[in-house]
Amino acid sequence: MSYSRWSEDCCWYTYWCVTDSMVRDEQELCVTGDGCFSYKELKDDIKGILKKIKDSYKGKEWEPTNEQIRELKKYMKRFMKGVKNSNDVIDLDPELDKVGHIIVGKGW
Repeated sequence: MSYSRWSEDCCWYTYWCVTDSMVRDEQELCVTGDGCFSYKELKDDIKGILKKIKDSYKGKEWEPTNEQIRELKKYMKRFMKGVKNSNDVIDLDPELDKVGHIIVGKGW
C-alpha cells in the first residue's frame, strides 16, 4: 500500500513493503531512496530516523525542508496506524520464539 507518491505537491514515495513475515514488528515502510524501516524501528525511534534521513541530504543538491520532514512523519504515522490496526499480522510474545516455543536460554 502506498502512503504517498511523487508529485508536484509531494517529494516522498512511501509504501508498506511486502515481506515474508507476518509479524507486526517486522512490517516495513519503504521510503524510496532512503531505505526501509520496520514498524518496531519507527515505533522505537521515529524522531531519530527522521533526523537520519534529513541529515543524509546535507550538502546535496536537494535538502528536505522541515515542513517536508513533517510530511514524511505523517506518512510514517499512517503506516504505523495501519500496521497496528491490521488483522493480517501477529504480535509475538517476547517469551516465545517464532514458532511458539518457550525460550529457556542460549544453547537449549
